[in-house]
Amino acid sequence: MPAACPYALGTYVFWGLFPLYFAALRHVPAFEMVGWRIVFTLPFCAVLVLWRRNVGAVLAALRNPRTLGILAASSLFIGANWTIYVWAVQSGHVLAASLGYYINPLLNVLAGTLFLKERLSRLQWGAVALAALGVAILAFNALTMLWVSLGLSLSFCCYGLLRKRVAVEALPGLAVESLFLLIPGIAIVTNQALSPAGSSLGQSLTTDACWRSPGCSPACRCCSSPLPRGAWTIRRWASSSS
Repeated sequence: MPAACPYALGTYVFWGLFPLYFAALRHVPAFEMVGWRIVFTLPFCAVLVLWRRNVGAVLAALRNPRTLGILAASSLFIGANWTIYVWAVQSGHVLAASLGYYINPLLNVLAGTLFLKERLSRLQWGAVALAALGVAILAFNALTMLWVSLGLSLSFCCYGLLRKRVAVEALPGLAVESLFLLIPGIAIVTNQALSPAGSSLGQSLTTDACWRSPGCSPACRCCSSPLPRGAWTIRRWASSSS
């Protein structure tokens, strides 16, 4: 379990910084933002898969019906998570989004005990109870947007649970998930481009610079963003607890 801690820490550090980036692009519709994230992620995942010689792992996942079904389901949950998170931050509900990631570890503990048959000591259950009390106090003061917090925490908990049940490493799994989401992503950005407002790309130098900055670069996103880091964390935790 300690081997997963640096990955978990890196994941949450990046999540803590992401609102600054999304706030700078609040004029970009949330759905379009998610669409471009999907469209940009897949080709750079492909480059990384080739570079790290993970083509065999991707093909093995595509040939395994069980693995393919689980990754298809996990792609839906992570797509929903992306959408809720981007919308919440761009709409000024950063605290509600943050609360979701306070609730998420509690749901992970619950899912681990119910579905993965993991056991906690009395001391650990005491720590969970204290954390739950603190989260409950925060949630009581944020009831209006609690659906955002619950949506984020539930979607990422389901994503993590599914990824722990499939023997696919982070990068090949992300590549397959991005493949499942590609058609919806293309549909979203195409629909936005055909709308009266048009696509956000190419409308201003500032927006284009943000799209091309390290924070939104697809390569950086594939290498260091919360999604693959989260997947790496989940896989590390799975191997540590097995």
